Amino acid sequence: MIRHLTKGGQGRRAIYRGGGAIDIIGSARTAFLVGPHPQDDSLRVLACTKINMAEPPPALGFRIAAGAGGQAAMTWTGPVDVAADDLVLAPGRPPGEAVAEARSFLEELLGGGPLSHDEIQRQIQEEGISQRTLRRAKSELRIERLRAAAAEDTLDYAERRKRELAEAQRESDAIMARLRERYRNSKSSQ
Repeated sequence: MIRHLTKGGQGRRAIYRGGGAIDIIGSARTAFLVGPHPQDDSLRVLACTKINMAEPPPALGFRIAAGAGGQAAMTWTGPVDVAADDLVLAPGRPPGEAVAEARSFLEELLGGGPLSHDEIQRQIQEEGISQRTLRRAKSELRIERLRAAAAEDTLDYAERRKRELAEAQRESDAIMARLRERYRNSKSSQ
């Protein structure tokens, strides 16, 4: 059986990238994926995405070249150090790198305190960060958008959720205090 990769879904594990329901691949004993090598455009890779009867074999590299009479011919290059999941990643940057960069940018941007929503949007656009990446980074950093009204003016701003961070720190300190106490008690009883 041959399955085609779904459009999109970049960054997902290779086993989940095939078209149709996951039970299609779930019923197979072994599955392989063929794709371009992440660092060498002229090299193709045959990599195991699933095997439940033995250890997975190493991925194999091959090239497609013109053979005798103009037909395509495969030339095997041997084992390559690439996993099936590497073949389905978005080209250019590792998964999560854009969100990590956006998180760092936002942490620096909001390090001095709250900023207006318009100012954040202006700087994010200058930095070339997409709105989707911005939403993910804001969610991970627990940044909230707030509105403050004074007379006829409304200020739309964002800041990190300091209250929740402070509460989490207090909870963590209390847990550590109990652990230290338990450790002291167990040490003194020995």
